[in-house]
Amino acid sequence: MNIKQTLTLAAAATLASPLALAHDGSETASVAAGLLHQLTGLDHLALLLIAGFGLSRLLKRRRRSAEKSSRSDARD
Repeated sequence: MNIKQTLTLAAAATLASPLALAHDGSETASVAAGLLHQLTGLDHLALLLIAGFGLSRLLKRRRRSAEKSSRSDARD
């Protein structure tokens, strides 16, 4: 993903975020409710899944790159 695509995606996400209406204020009822919301709120769960998927793809890409580099070093 190049920088133009990244900036376009970031701008779209920023402009679309008010439409989500993810927080209705109920998580401010108590400290426990606020902390529990981080684990049970659908918006947070979706973010964790997306971040985990993206991180796993990044790590796989880096691992392949490192393996390819070590193979070429071993041949030299």
